[in-house]
Amino acid sequence: MLEIIRQKFFNYQALYDSLISTNDVYLIEGNFWHDNYWGICIKKDCDKCKDVTLAKNMLGNILMIVREECKLKMSNKMKIII
Repeated sequence: MLEIIRQKFFNYQALYDSLISTNDVYLIEGNFWHDNYWGICIKKDCDKCKDVTLAKNMLGNILMIVREECKLKMSNKMKIII
């Protein structure tokens, strides 16, 4: 999944810019279908997912990794130009 997300954001400028614009915000893949592996269930008063501490938020974490890679890529380009 990490490689797929890299390709998606490195190859589409609008997505790249959008991800960079999130700065250092903690990213959550919020959902209503109780997926606490790839994201976090944000359904109000959800009995099934009331213990959110078990949520992994893997997609959110991957997006934050790729965002840091994008920043490094951008930083390295700036160093070359200067």
